[in-house]
Amino acid sequence: MNHTKVALADTNQFANIFIDYICCKTQLLPFYHLFPSIENYEKQITLKKYEISPIQFRPCVLDGKRRP
Repeated sequence: MNHTKVALADTNQFANIFIDYICCKTQLLPFYHLFPSIENYEKQITLKKYEISPIQFRPCVLDGKRRP
């Protein structure tokens, strides 16, 4: 079976900014601290950890107040 590789940009299914992010364009560094790579996954996870559970920041549906 033959496989043909098609570049993401050639499919016209993805936004240019996504393609630039996947290709690690340096112009995006002011917006993205780390690009997607195996080496950066652990750093990304560490940066995204919450000290307080995210559920504590959800507004209460009944009274519209934030939970303590």
